[in-house]
Amino acid sequence: MEIFPNHNFESIKQTLVNCNGEVQNATEILSSGALNDSKRQIKVIKLISHTSEHQDTHLQNKERRGSIQNYTNDSNSYEMPIKIYDDDEIVDYEDDHDPDHCQEEVSKYYKKRDESFKKAAQSYRRRQGSVASYHSEEGWRFDAEMKKWKLRAARSLVKKHSEKTQYEYILDLHGCFVTEAIIIVKEWLNEWYPKRTRSASQMKPSQMKPLKIITGKGNHSPNGVAKLPNAINKFLIGDNWNITKHMGHVLVHGLKK
Repeated sequence: MEIFPNHNFESIKQTLVNCNGEVQNATEILSSGALNDSKRQIKVIKLISHTSEHQDTHLQNKERRGSIQNYTNDSNSYEMPIKIYDDDEIVDYEDDHDPDHCQEEVSKYYKKRDESFKKAAQSYRRRQGSVASYHSEEGWRFDAEMKKWKLRAARSLVKKHSEKTQYEYILDLHGCFVTEAIIIVKEWLNEWYPKRTRSASQMKPSQMKPLKIITGKGNHSPNGVAKLPNAINKFLIGDNWNITKHMGHVLVHGLKK
């Protein structure tokens, strides 16, 4: 009970029954709070089993997004921002890791996380509350480490792509998942936008090069749904960026006035 304080014993027991004893599925459902409707439980179980990591998690992570500040492009009144975004996950230095090593770390912590959650569920069934609580906390710690390495893997992949182009501001997101891709887009916007604004007083609008974000066409997405392009476009539009959409990529021209 200490692992899921918001749920009573019967609701937890019913969730395990609905999941056919699958502890991982039950844990994710209990953590998401999806216990009020038995039909909804079945729907969530199905989603957990069949949904790709490329799902659009933008709305789920909305509260964690850094709120963008209202900067203008007027060079007479403009004060150069240090950062547009200031999320905890964002870095302003080069995160240099080997992609293969990153994936190994992701797999390692993924297994550790699942093992801890299984132990927590087993301890809970044995009425060992303090032991269950310990394994649950360990599971969330491993989950956080796994997410850190997933982001490092995505950064290293983007760096590998960028080394193939001569143009400084082409961000190639091929191979990235939605959550990590949005964080990386924010990091690139933090670097690109101040430089773009600085040059606004020295160049004509037609001379200023936009930030090109390559998202791919979504040909390899499950069910043919282009989740990464849609998620990136939704994020940019929602944060008031002036963009033009193209097949397989999007151009960012600046913030809307």
